[in-house]
Amino acid sequence: MIKNNHKQLKDEMTVLQDSKLEHKNRVKYINFTEDKNFVYLCLQLCEYNFEEYKKTKEMDQDALKKVTKEVLLGLKVLHDAGIIHRDIKPTNILIDVDGNVKLADFGLSRKISQDASTVHTTRAGTRGWEATEILNGNVDGPCGYKLSTDIQVAGMLVYYILSGGDHPFGKQSEVEKNIHDGKYHLDEQTDVEAKDLIE
Repeated sequence: MIKNNHKQLKDEMTVLQDSKLEHKNRVKYINFTEDKNFVYLCLQLCEYNFEEYKKTKEMDQDALKKVTKEVLLGLKVLHDAGIIHRDIKPTNILIDVDGNVKLADFGLSRKISQDASTVHTTRAGTRGWEATEILNGNVDGPCGYKLSTDIQVAGMLVYYILSGGDHPFGKQSEVEKNIHDGKYHLDEQTDVEAKDLIE
């Protein structure tokens, strides 16, 4: 990571080094080193992100449910500590050599103060993986992030995982408009329990 991006690095290190946030479904921090231009984070080896994993492994519905459960357990650890991830997406879901799922990339994470329910900060995240309230918010100024902001995006991710890679808000070119309009589909999900969870 480039040293100039000091705030993002500090935020990531805060989450990674917090022993209260250690969990089998959160990527494990090992160490860091730096030179004059870069800081290098040393993290647990994970063979794949979810995008790569689904292309190389045959996964039945039970395997997809396991991935989903472990993602949500990793997110729960953050939320229990009052931390909003703000960049939940398939490439931030890592899978280690034993098939264990790890939530990763905490550079955009923010902690909610104890007496608040919202963090007002600059807009962040990945296009196509943002909550309605963020897309409808202030484009140039601060946006209000809550734990529920992560929950909506986690719902999108759950569908994406369980369907084997279909976004509930459609193709990349239409995702943001469909999120804004609340227009989603669950056509690729036939498992009744999974469909109920997502809705």
